[in-house]
Amino acid sequence: MTSTPPAFREPTAVEKIFNRVFGFLVGLGLGFSYNYLLEVRGRKSGKLFSTPINLLQLNGKKYL
Repeated sequence: MTSTPPAFREPTAVEKIFNRVFGFLVGLGLGFSYNYLLEVRGRKSGKLFSTPINLLQLNGKKYL
């Protein structure tokens, strides 16, 4: 039995603003101890992409 992945839903304008503000605050070091800012440089464009992530620990293993 094959299941299809859920369709991608683009974030709303409010969600985009929240993510940007939250990412900025996490980048400043304001947040919980498990909040980090993941930054990746585009392979072709060289543009820096960033997103806030939660690093969770469960049974000694770390998960994003």
